[in-house]
Amino acid sequence: MPPGNLNLVVSRCVEFFRNAHGGATAWKPQLEKGLFTARFDEAKIQQALTKILENAFEAVDGGGGQIVVQTRNVELSEPTQDRNVRLMPGSYVCMEVSDNGSGIAPDVLPRIFEPFYTTKKSPHRGLGLALVYGIASNHGGGVAISSEQGKGTSARIYLPAEKQIVRELGGASENLQGTETILVVDDEEMLLSMTETILSDYGYKILTANSGTKALAVLSRDDVQVDLVVTDLVMPGMGGRELVERIRQLAPKVKILCTSGYVMPTDKKGIPAYLQKPFTSDDLLAKVKRVLSSSATVD
Repeated sequence: MPPGNLNLVVSRCVEFFRNAHGGATAWKPQLEKGLFTARFDEAKIQQALTKILENAFEAVDGGGGQIVVQTRNVELSEPTQDRNVRLMPGSYVCMEVSDNGSGIAPDVLPRIFEPFYTTKKSPHRGLGLALVYGIASNHGGGVAISSEQGKGTSARIYLPAEKQIVRELGGASENLQGTETILVVDDEEMLLSMTETILSDYGYKILTANSGTKALAVLSRDDVQVDLVVTDLVMPGMGGRELVERIRQLAPKVKILCTSGYVMPTDKKGIPAYLQKPFTSDDLLAKVKRVLSSSATVD
């Protein structure tokens, strides 16, 4: 896995939650400026962090609470135990999410990583923290949870790191900036909002639609000039392929980028540029830049 910018992943996740669920909740990011370099799958770590932030937001009941999100370097000269996690000597980066919400009952705390165990009502399946545990473990790290009922919870994800300062985004990443108008279409609200956050951070003007029908309504407006449509291929109702065909009829000059969590379609007929899910922020930004700058209709 390539080295990644953990602070950037954390910042984008916090910004998403602040924008989507801010309300009366106080979001307090505290990011280490000289963070060590860790190698990780950005999409997976983003998934794990999102699940922990969801739990924290639910714990403060969406209002009046405080959520602190930290990154920091950890250097250990001897084996160290943090709750259920045993860390060997070495360097780590730690992401910690702390809330002052309801906390976890003492009899529940030992079972939080069990698959399918949940105290939440349907449709929750009890896979949240088990998924986080699996992602952290697959990266050679671990996740520790401490909590006191009525006072709050702290979740810490540890990832092995190299004692080198991560390269902050600089000149090269500025090439990913843009000012064009992009319509993002996806029936999954979380992915829709996260894509909007990433592209907005880089200067793009973003419009969103959670269905093909609503996307066509946006494109039909006289006061909107869309340069690119980023659409999921698999959606209920009007699917991505049909949407692409309708866009070609309605606005033939608009460029299109299709995304999907499924394997690359063998039949690419009618599919312009394609981006496989899950994708990293850089994957998305680079692909968008490439499609916008290309004169080709098929990538």
